[in-house]
Amino acid sequence: MPPGTPNPNPWIAIQGANSQTLTINGTDDLLYYFKVVVVQGACSAESQVILADGYNFGLPILIANFEPGTAQYLGNQTYNVCNGASVVLENGFDQVYGLHTWYKCIPSDIPPVQGDPCIIPNENGDTYTATTTGFYGFWACTSYCPDICLFLGLPSFIQLNFGEWSFCSLSNPEFGSNHIKLYPNPTTQILFVGNQSDNQKTLLKIIDMSGKVVYTKSEYYYGEPIDLSMLETGNYLLVSETVDGKIFRNKFVKK
Repeated sequence: MPPGTPNPNPWIAIQGANSQTLTINGTDDLLYYFKVVVVQGACSAESQVILADGYNFGLPILIANFEPGTAQYLGNQTYNVCNGASVVLENGFDQVYGLHTWYKCIPSDIPPVQGDPCIIPNENGDTYTATTTGFYGFWACTSYCPDICLFLGLPSFIQLNFGEWSFCSLSNPEFGSNHIKLYPNPTTQILFVGNQSDNQKTLLKIIDMSGKVVYTKSEYYYGEPIDLSMLETGNYLLVSETVDGKIFRNKFVKK
């Protein structure tokens, strides 16, 4: 195993690389380990090992999934939720991030420190199911490089207030739904968002798993077909924002 690396492969000399500088390809040579060996006569010396890491990743995003009729949005990332209901919280870029630290209040330190009462114990996955009042968010480390970690940021935390609210007996699926109908999913080319009966104009954005916005439409009416033939196969996040300020987030798969 090359010293200082987790790679079990033997070192391979780069043909023709005999000068004091080396230019690598920003696409093909990423995530390779490099070192320099200088030989003069019977003497040799080696440099430290470096990793060429240019991986692009999306900033973490928190998605809240509510049971229909159990939550009411109050604005400013705050929801009232009926007692007995649950809210599934997830990192929208779960394919990029691995180990998570979930919080139920404002953390005392960033990065996380042992003993912080805001840390939810034994919860390290990319989802967490909330059933009690709290101010929720997370710290997450990339799966490909565990020492690269990011904090969600307090403005993106979500406040959940569980209680016996007046709307809880209404069973109205309009309350608190963080998703809107999206079909077919998976899709090979055409995608529909919402129903024509919704008759609402909205701003659409499609974000790939690296965090890059790959599609936008400023005046989209629910139920119109969207041609996604230009997208590569993979997982995407669709963000829909209506003129009255409601924001919906959905995941979909392009085949």
